[in-house]
Amino acid sequence: AAAAAAAAAAGGSSSSSSVAAATQHAAQVLMCSYVMKQAKPGSNTWNRFFLAVQDLPQQEGSMAGHTLCLFESEKSVEMGDKPLAATQLMGAEARKYEPNVFARVKKAWHFGVKSSDGVSQEQVYEAETQAEQQAWVSCLRTCGAYVHATVPFRHALDVSVKEGYLEKIGKKETTKGLFGGWKTRYCILLFNPHRIEYFATAADAKQKKILGKICLDSDTAVSSFKGTYKVMEDAFSVTPKGGRRYVFAASDAAEVADWISLIDEVKISHETYGIRRATRRMTVAPQTLAEEDSDNEDIPELSPQQKRDVAEKEKEIQAEAAERIPFLQEAQAYLGEEQSKMENQRKQVLAEAKRLNCLLRVARKGAAQVSELEREVHALMAKVDQTKVSTKQMVLRIEDDKLSNINRKQDIAEREDALVDWEQQIAAREKERDRRDKLLVEFSYVVNKM
Repeated sequence: AAAAAAAAAAGGSSSSSSVAAATQHAAQVLMCSYVMKQAKPGSNTWNRFFLAVQDLPQQEGSMAGHTLCLFESEKSVEMGDKPLAATQLMGAEARKYEPNVFARVKKAWHFGVKSSDGVSQEQVYEAETQAEQQAWVSCLRTCGAYVHATVPFRHALDVSVKEGYLEKIGKKETTKGLFGGWKTRYCILLFNPHRIEYFATAADAKQKKILGKICLDSDTAVSSFKGTYKVMEDAFSVTPKGGRRYVFAASDAAEVADWISLIDEVKISHETYGIRRATRRMTVAPQTLAEEDSDNEDIPELSPQQKRDVAEKEKEIQAEAAERIPFLQEAQAYLGEEQSKMENQRKQVLAEAKRLNCLLRVARKGAAQVSELEREVHALMAKVDQTKVSTKQMVLRIEDDKLSNINRKQDIAEREDALVDWEQQIAAREKERDRRDKLLVEFSYVVNKM
C-alpha cells in the first residue's frame, strides 16, 4: 500500500513492467516489478529479473521482516520458490541515481541497494520509468533502508557536480565539419579543480584512468551544438579560450540543458575558486601545486603581459583570501559539526528503527497468540451453543415426562376408585355368601330334624 501510494504521488503511468499490486503468497509482497540488474559493478551486462519486497515470517535459519528478494520470474513468487538473492532492508543503504549514469541504449532510471553486512557490494537495478524508480526508493525507505540524499551542487565545498555517460566526437575537425567518430565516454564535471574529465567507463573513473580533461574558466564558451555531419540531435560544445572545441551528445534535450546549466554555474564560481586556490598556495607545498597546474594539457601558453596580470591578480586574491581564511575555517568547522550531527541522527534513526522492528516482531507474535486464543474461544462458544441446544431438548423431554406423569396419576386415581368399588362389591358379596351359608346351615339343621 505504501509503495502504491508512492507511485501515485510520483505521477507514474502504467507500463509493461509497472509496479504490481500487493498480493498474498507464503510471504506478503509489498512491492514487485520486473527490473534490469547489473551483472557486477562496472559491468555493461544487464539481465532481466523479477524484484520483490517481501515481509518474510520469522523462521529459524532464514531472514525475517522486510527483505528485497530477486527471482527469475513472477511465477517463481507465485510458486513460493526460494529467491536467487535476498537483502535484509532494515539498516541497508539505498541510493537513487541520476538518469544516464550507466551506459545504456535508452534513457533509464537506476537505484542501488547495499546490505548492512559491510561485505556485500552494491546491487544496481534499472527501472523503466522515473515514477517506478521513485516508488522503489520510497518503498525501500519505508521498509527501513537508509536512502542517501541526492544533494545538488550549490556551494563551494562540493567536488563532483555531475557525472554520467555522454557521446564524444573525435579530435578531427575542419571547416567542412566533424570527421571523428562518436565514442561513449564517462564524463565528470568537477568544481575543484574547475574542469571536465572523461573516461572510457565508470570503472575507469573509479581507477582514475583518465583519457582527457577540459579546463573551465569564465572565458570558456558553452552552448548547444547543431552541426551538419554525423552530429547527434541533442549535443553541446565546450570551447576553452585558446583551445579546441569539444562536442558531446546526451540522451535528450533536457540532459543537454542540465549539463550546460551546471557548466555555466561552475564558470560563474571561477572567481571564488581563485580565492580557494590562493588559500591553497598559502598552505600546500609548491611541488603539489605545480603538479595540479600541469594536469591540464589544454591550457594555452600565456604572454609575459598576461603572466604579470595573473601575478598581480594572484596578489590581490591572496590578500582577499587572507581575510576570508577564518570564515572558510569556520565554515569547514560548521560543516564538520553538521555532518557529525547528521551521522548521530542517522544512528539514532537506525537504532529507533531496529527497536521498532523488534517491537513489531513482538507485536506480530502477540497477534498470533491472540489469534490462537480467538480460535479457542470460538471453539468454546460452539460447545456452549451445543450445550444450550441439548439443554433445551432435555427441558422439552422433562415437560413431556411431567405431562405423562399427570396422566398416569389420573389413571391411577381412577383405578383406585374402581378398586374401592370392587372391594365394596366383594364385601357385599361376602355378606351375601355368609347369609346364604347361614341359611344353608339352618336349612340343613331343619332337614336333619325331619
